[in-house]
Amino acid sequence: MAMPQKDAGAHATSIGDSYGGPNLISPDMYRQFVWEHEVTLAQQVQEYGIPWSLHICGDTTHIAADMGRTGARILEIDWMVDMGAVRRAVPAETVLMVAATRE
Repeated sequence: MAMPQKDAGAHATSIGDSYGGPNLISPDMYRQFVWEHEVTLAQQVQEYGIPWSLHICGDTTHIAADMGRTGARILEIDWMVDMGAVRRAVPAETVLMVAATRE
């Protein structure tokens, strides 16, 4: 889906991977079942020439380093993460974007 978005003029694209989130699966399960697929998506989309953003709902503090290793240029994170810990855990060039705020 990302390639047609770029072809239509999009400057970036993203996915929301709520099934990979800590509210549903453990960090170990994320690493075992989800992470490799996100790496593949990041590579394929960005090789096509469009930045890829990854959002996983919930407090992703404990998988932030893994999310940073997917190759995503942008990580959309929820308000409940430890922002300092996440910033230290991911590559410096990775953009952090708060995707949801506490109401």
